[in-house]
Amino acid sequence: MESNIKTSLRSKPKLQNKLIARLKFSEILHLPEPDFAKLIAEIEKDPVFLQLTFPKDSGPRAIFKKRFPHTRIHQNFYEINEEIKSGDKAVDVERLLGNHKGVQELIQRIGKNSFENYFLYRESAYTPQEISKILNLNLEEVDRIQNFLLEFSIHSEFFCPTTLPQESHHYTPVAKIEIEKNGEFFVSYLSPHLAAGRYVINRERLSELRKKMDLKERKSVLEILKKLEWINLRQDTLQKIFKEILERQSLYFTTQDSSKLLSLTQREAAMRIGVAPSTVSRAVSNKTLFLPWGEEKPLTEFFLNRKKKALLFLQKLIDEFLVEPKKKISDNFLKETLNKRYRLKISRRTVNLYRHELK
Repeated sequence: MESNIKTSLRSKPKLQNKLIARLKFSEILHLPEPDFAKLIAEIEKDPVFLQLTFPKDSGPRAIFKKRFPHTRIHQNFYEINEEIKSGDKAVDVERLLGNHKGVQELIQRIGKNSFENYFLYRESAYTPQEISKILNLNLEEVDRIQNFLLEFSIHSEFFCPTTLPQESHHYTPVAKIEIEKNGEFFVSYLSPHLAAGRYVINRERLSELRKKMDLKERKSVLEILKKLEWINLRQDTLQKIFKEILERQSLYFTTQDSSKLLSLTQREAAMRIGVAPSTVSRAVSNKTLFLPWGEEKPLTEFFLNRKKKALLFLQKLIDEFLVEPKKKISDNFLKETLNKRYRLKISRRTVNLYRHELK
């Protein structure tokens, strides 16, 4: 009895810590994209994070970035200009460009490839001092480009605003699906923090650098690592969701034919990528995707169960055949057309039920 009580007392703090960790991750999953980018900017400006990213001894980095395969930054990033307005957020856009005046010229001067290699993806282990020598920039110019990237991530929605109505949702576009000439799909992210990928931790190097820090800094390292773990989980989840959507709906993206959309539930996607269905639900909430032909769709619309698929195709048929308001289309006709055109077998009674839901 006494042994059981002791075990229970010992296990209680562990359960509390797990619960706190889940709640924290849930909070990060729920963050709107601009707030999520703000969190990343705060971490990357932290002096302790900078010590781990650019060590003073010029040795290997303890933290660096690794982008996801078949991803890149969208071309819109290189086309921003002072004429861009985004509704009532225009003032913020003007302020951002005003605060970073001349940075675009710096990026053009060093060239797209150098900018992406040394600033955006940051996969090469170069310090700001080394970057300044390689690219013939002074340290202030290197710092200006880095700060611009962090702030642009927070405000990237201004440069690619949603085209969808914002009545019941506050949608944020996060990427565009693009198809190369060889037929390969690419995810073009609209924000630098998404295009840059995930954080990678060199544990051995981290241990070396922590030994040189004071107690306060060592505690800060633990807090930073926990936040990076949550950020990676969110980034990984979204990337895996895109991979599932691309694999399942490749015919639709290639043909632009909605009849090629295949059923895919959030529960099924969650099982395939190894997370809870609630994690998938939160990860796709209020986010949108631009399709290869320019149309914008909420991510939730790519998760179709049988009913959602039937409602989608039924609405298409009604819009196609019901040209005149008083014209009638029989449930049986719709049932047969659904089967013939979309290979979707549902009863006449179900067709009638779904028609009433669409009204």
